Amino acid sequence: MANGQQLAEQNFIVFSAWLQSKTDEEFRQFVSRGVLSRKEIAIECGFSKSVLDQNPRIKSRSEEHTSEL
Repeated sequence: MANGQQLAEQNFIVFSAWLQSKTDEEFRQFVSRGVLSRKEIAIECGFSKSVLDQNPRIKSRSEEHTSEL
């Protein structure tokens, strides 16, 4: 079983792969009124939506990508 750091790294890898698989237009569909739909992303990535707030690398990467749109 993975410890917290290993799980955080695995989740970051999954999120990064998911993010790279999306075009800007596809990613925009997850943004409503400037807010990212964490629920839908978590479903697609296969982890709980709290991961998007609790994993600092994922949070930073998603905020960075959202601001680029």
